[in-house]
Amino acid sequence: MADSFHHRSSLKQTNKKYKGSASSTKRKQGGRIEKGDGKRVAITHVDIGHVSKTDRMNHAKQLKQKKREALLAKKRMGGDAAHGPPPKIVMLVAFNETANIVDFRNELVRQCLGGDLVPIAKLSSPDPITMVIPPSAGGGATGSRKQRLTFILAPRDMYGLLDCAKVADVVVAVADAANQSRFFDDLGYSMLSGLRTQGMPEVLGVIQNLRTLSGKHKNDQKRLFVRYFESEFSDSYKVLTMDTAEEVKNILRAVAVVTPKDLNFRENRSYMLTQNVEYNPETAVLKLSGYLRGEALSANQLVHLTGHGDFQLEQIDLTPDPVPLSLSTFLKRRAMSSASDMSMDSMASANASDMLSEPKTLETANPQYQESLVAENTPDPFASEQALPDEAMEADATESKKKKKFKIPKGWSEYQAAWIVDEEREEADSDDEQEAEADMDVGQSGGQEQNEEEDESEGYEEEDESDLNSNMNDGIPVQSMEEMAAERQRIKQEMIERSKEDMELPDEVDTPMDKPASQRFARYRGLKSFRTSAWDVKENLPQEFSRIFQFQNFSRTYKRILSDSIGFGVATAGCYVTLYVKNVSPQLLVDHPSHIPLIVSSLLPHEHKVSVVNFTVEKFRDYPDVIKSKEPCEFHVGFRRFVCEPIFSEHGLNSDKYKMERFLQPGRISVASIYGPITFPSAPLLVFRPTFEAPGVMKLAATGSLLSVDPDRIVVKKIVLTGYPFRVHRKKAVVRYMFWNPKDIMYFKPIELTTKHGLRGHIREPLGTHGYMKCQFNAPVKHHDTVCMNLFKRVFPKWNPAAWECKYYAVPPVNQSM
Repeated sequence: MADSFHHRSSLKQTNKKYKGSASSTKRKQGGRIEKGDGKRVAITHVDIGHVSKTDRMNHAKQLKQKKREALLAKKRMGGDAAHGPPPKIVMLVAFNETANIVDFRNELVRQCLGGDLVPIAKLSSPDPITMVIPPSAGGGATGSRKQRLTFILAPRDMYGLLDCAKVADVVVAVADAANQSRFFDDLGYSMLSGLRTQGMPEVLGVIQNLRTLSGKHKNDQKRLFVRYFESEFSDSYKVLTMDTAEEVKNILRAVAVVTPKDLNFRENRSYMLTQNVEYNPETAVLKLSGYLRGEALSANQLVHLTGHGDFQLEQIDLTPDPVPLSLSTFLKRRAMSSASDMSMDSMASANASDMLSEPKTLETANPQYQESLVAENTPDPFASEQALPDEAMEADATESKKKKKFKIPKGWSEYQAAWIVDEEREEADSDDEQEAEADMDVGQSGGQEQNEEEDESEGYEEEDESDLNSNMNDGIPVQSMEEMAAERQRIKQEMIERSKEDMELPDEVDTPMDKPASQRFARYRGLKSFRTSAWDVKENLPQEFSRIFQFQNFSRTYKRILSDSIGFGVATAGCYVTLYVKNVSPQLLVDHPSHIPLIVSSLLPHEHKVSVVNFTVEKFRDYPDVIKSKEPCEFHVGFRRFVCEPIFSEHGLNSDKYKMERFLQPGRISVASIYGPITFPSAPLLVFRPTFEAPGVMKLAATGSLLSVDPDRIVVKKIVLTGYPFRVHRKKAVVRYMFWNPKDIMYFKPIELTTKHGLRGHIREPLGTHGYMKCQFNAPVKHHDTVCMNLFKRVFPKWNPAAWECKYYAVPPVNQSM
């Protein structure tokens, strides 16, 4: 049949090719499968096809019950059946200046007490107040258990706000509608940025005084505030009003049903909001009472008082609960009290013996197992290795280094004596500062003259005080306030220009004409490749490295600590306990601000020791000034805050070396390295610094988080020596202005040259006696090109013992083995 027509079927399809079953693949690979990244992992999935339907239903029921119990435990914040959950801490924050959080707190207390049982005038104290939520306001929201709330008033300053937020479970943002302005003022936005960086708990919004507005204007103002609130948080959070008593009850119900959010820096730690403080000057013991939260606490652990330092415990007592969960008992005790004669604090502790007759000692510290306060290792001059925090090395470590004594003038205070320059440190700093003209400090000559005067005068201590003061004032100009403001503005502008120059011409320095380059840059070296060239991490370490500790495997040590130390304490979450903190100076209570509650947190093993700690950091967008490496900054890391002098370096390179950055540039993430106390992840970082306009006010300058605890992280300072072609012949050129004598040219001859147009070359020989040299390149050279020589040296953070030393010890700790 000639040329027949064939109609293509419309049902034609192409099936996938058979590639073998999953079981055959697993069988070939010995019970393992490969992930997308090429790594082989063990099979964790179990085929339950042969399991009966009843067993599958039972398995699903067990999983459901387990998840339900985990959710209830999270709502109860770790409380057990014996003591119940701890009170939920509610932090009241005024994000604009007209919001009245004291009146708002008093209205909440009124509803918790069921009426005017307590005069509201007595509730003006900023101290925390704990209340039981009545059933009418959602007191049984977490299952069959009643709830308690602790109200704390967050001050309108960054330090007080961050300290309160460290322990808060719920943040209630209060705004005043009568002000008819934004929900957040300028200070409110700064406070919000600090909260977000540290860790934001669950949030509720409350609008005050909405009843003072009328009709349409009232609804418009509410919509405006809700839009402000949702733009900064999200529409998942509620915004409530408090015009009537029923609306106040709605706020209590909303707080009761909130599930606290897990903040990373609280995990695996015990912490407590102190509600009662007592000090015994005879024994130097500070008694701190409050509800324990988080993990269980042992008396052998170290504790940290935020803003004051690390301390040891003497014992832990189980104390009568001042606010029992039984609402009838709570109200009965309030009614028996004389409301007109007693403040809220005294009422909270009245008749506490009704619930528990006497305090019960849970645990007394055992000196054999108690964590030591040793922070630094005592260096052995005959040992070349670094100290490791294990049992073998811990036996040789002692408490801390002896402070170097200085000869101070008669009549000088301790604060004035702190400004005396350490000659060794000044020499090292001046050597670093002289490596680039952009790093020259203003007023360095004045410090050198002061050192020379101190060295030349032998009988300085016996000089007459009037003569001493007159000598010190000689040559110091008297400046008015306008002149001082102009000087600060000049320094600020100079720093800004140096920062811009560092961005445009990074690392370029000029070779000095009065000093041989071989001496000026003797500590530098050349590298064939910055990424792949070898650099010994133990080479030419500073003396401070003999005082710090290092982990052989940081992540493995952290996992072992979590398995060995977590959950073995005797004081569990929900208990109202009294911590006996020993060896505390009375100056601690004098220096602690009265409007900020005292925060106590536990330390994991080794967290009191010193090492090199690295943080990722990014400059805060609203900070106006320049941040330079090795300048004092205040770091807020989790529950800790301390002053240090970091160095900044690049982040994220595929290399074992990281280039130092002279300035923290905006818009990019860098790494800040410091000598500081060991901290285990995760921990947020907030960096505070003063500004030129307000030298005495600390402002948020940068934010970040903990990266690692690694002294072996190599931070390299790079400088670039530049020269210019004088004569060019194809691939050969005569270069000048890089060096000034033939000896320096021969000294740096082995180092490779580069150009800004991407060429590579080397020095052949010097030419003449004025620093000219013949160079050979891998391609033709252009006249307008620039010849560069890259030099590197390793740099280290500044040693600042104030970051970990505590000044509030009644008696300095004696040397003891760890």
